[in-house]
Amino acid sequence: MFIMIVISASSVALAAEDPLRGDLSKKNEYLNYMDFIFTGVFTVEMILKVNKGVYDSYSSIYMQGWKFPIRIS
Repeated sequence: MFIMIVISASSVALAAEDPLRGDLSKKNEYLNYMDFIFTGVFTVEMILKVNKGVYDSYSSIYMQGWKFPIRIS
């Protein structure tokens, strides 16, 4: 659930950026800082999932794939 909230917040932050003002506005500076935080959270998530797959071969992400909230049959 935490990752879904972070994904949503990252999407809102991306939509809030103003590319026409560039790095001149304080809002874009703040959003750029938040992008680094989001990237760090997603990197930690990926590392944890890969390490779980290495040490837990039964429920490995390599055997089951990434978990998605919606399954298409």
